[in-house]
Amino acid sequence: MHFFRLRFFKFIVATCIVLSVAAPSFAQSIITMDSDKCGSGIAALSALSDSEIHPLSPPRRLMGKCGAQSVVVKNLRAGVTLEIEQIEWQSGALKRLADGQLPEHLKISVRGVSVRKAPANDPIWSFLKAQGALAAGIDGELSLSYSQNDNVLDLSRVSLDFAGNNSLSASARFHGVRPDFMTKPELKIMTVFADQMVLNVTGGGGFGESLVSAVLKRYSIDMSTDKLKKFARKYVSEADLPPISAQDRSDLQRFITRLPRPSGKLSVGFRSDTGLSAVRAAAFGAGAKNVWPDDGMEAFFHYGRTGN
Repeated sequence: MHFFRLRFFKFIVATCIVLSVAAPSFAQSIITMDSDKCGSGIAALSALSDSEIHPLSPPRRLMGKCGAQSVVVKNLRAGVTLEIEQIEWQSGALKRLADGQLPEHLKISVRGVSVRKAPANDPIWSFLKAQGALAAGIDGELSLSYSQNDNVLDLSRVSLDFAGNNSLSASARFHGVRPDFMTKPELKIMTVFADQMVLNVTGGGGFGESLVSAVLKRYSIDMSTDKLKKFARKYVSEADLPPISAQDRSDLQRFITRLPRPSGKLSVGFRSDTGLSAVRAAAFGAGAKNVWPDDGMEAFFHYGRTGN
């Protein structure tokens, strides 16, 4: 069971990482005049991300926002090339982030993203490439705020919107985040904990099947439909998961019956007064038990319902 538990945890983490990283990674390097604050902010982030971006024209400031049109993003190290119709962000925040400090507010949006080149052996990138080739491509958004007085990072929205009203989105609130967190995040994350987190997946059966297939391939889980359902039911009955309501457990069982082609809206997450630390989350991923906060943590699994 540790095998599946680890992969389940990695699936949640990987999904959040994709949602969290996708939007800012699309906007990384624009060559423009040094006096242009829009360009200087992106140029600074480009140096940290080791990527190149070639816009059709220099970025412009319009109604308090910076924007760039027809942008090509190349990350040679990752082997990824993206084409983006439009990127928008507010001036100043990216420069502060690139300097290793968390900005009070940051919002980035991308429109019409398509993946022109990606690692052939990565199922998640293959999934994104296929989705970006549909209709108007992929739209994305990252919106966060940071309070230095409280050391609280509020990730209010991270989203990827696909063709056919299919989408992935997440939100979370983190405590113990120091202003210089970006300088050595691998060390400073040890003091961080989240008191709430939500992951939403909305889509039709075809979208759900493609996403499930990509995740299974990414973590080398090769099972037939019947075996996958059986294994998932066994995992849910035996794993040390946080408690959920009877209605949520019914939703979970119904979700399993619709694998590998689930459709509709899925919302999964938790709320906790004391919070779930990065250490506890890592311990759960490694197969440890009794890692959940004992403050009456409220976990939920909603499938086919509108409320969280």
